[in-house]
Parts: sequence; C-alpha cells; structure tokens
Amino acid sequence: MIEYKYLSNTQKNTLGYGELDELDKNDILNSILQKYKDAGIMIEGENVNLYVIIDDVWFDFDVALLKSNEDIIVLLSDVIPPQSAVNYDYYQSIKYFFRTAEKGHEYNPHIHAQYDNQKISIYLNDYHIDGKMSNPAKQNQAVKYVKRHHQAILKKWNEIMEKQS
Repeated sequence: MIEYKYLSNTQKNTLGYGELDELDKNDILNSILQKYKDAGIMIEGENVNLYVIIDDVWFDFDVALLKSNEDIIVLLSDVIPPQSAVNYDYYQSIKYFFRTAEKGHEYNPHIHAQYDNQKISIYLNDYHIDGKMSNPAKQNQAVKYVKRHHQAILKKWNEIMEKQS
C-alpha cells in the first residue's frame, strides 16, 4: 500500500492511498506526480522534493524503494524557506505571494495565490494559470484580483527582481 502525503509550511495532508500496480510501469514518477496534480497540488519545474518514507526513515525518491516494501509513504514537500517567499497580500481568504528562489523567475512574471492548501501561479502577461484550485470560485476570484491589481503587483515584482540582481 502506498500512502500519498503532502507537506507545506502550514499543513501535512494525506491525499489518498493506492497500490504500485495502479501506476504506469513505464513512468512511475510522472504517474505519482499526476496524483498530486489531480489533488490540486501545483508542481513547479523539475526540482520536486519527493520522498519515500519507510518505518519513519526518509529517503530521496527512488522507484526501487516502492518495489521493495509493502507499506510506504510517498511525500511531496513544498516547504518554502522563509527567506525565499515574499508575501504580497491576504485578501478574502486568499494569500498572494512571490517565490524568489525559482529558476527563470525574471523571465516569467507571476504571482502565487493560495487558498487552503491549493496553490496556483497567475502569470502577469496573459493571466494564464498553472495549477488548479478545487474551488473554481476562489480561483476566479484570484485571477480577478491579479487583473485589478496588475500594475501594483508588477511594480513589486520588479522591485524583487532588482534586489536579486
């Protein structure tokens, strides 16, 4: 049995359970990541902090560990070091923030929006979204907020980028 967990700065959630034979044997890693995406967890870039926990011992993710144990936990950690997160606003239960440690950040201006444990990125150039919130009304509210505050958000973005260069 595989237990899927998610860890952030504020929560540790069990997302569900499954069996190894339910995963695509040709692409186990992406099958697992898809489970997190389906649960509304936004996965950014290639650097994913994925771990296998066996008997309370944490290992970096390795498919071989899944095959060698009956009961395991797969944990996706999205813990943000405080020094790499810049809060922007908290409005109507949605937190808006920037992550300064992302690679290629300066070329893709965007802001993160979080409601409960669900995060999305909203890009400032065309308002497209990466990720998904399970509450469509909150997701639409976040996009409307970014459109309404576009100039101020972009100004803050530029200030952050200047400090990093």
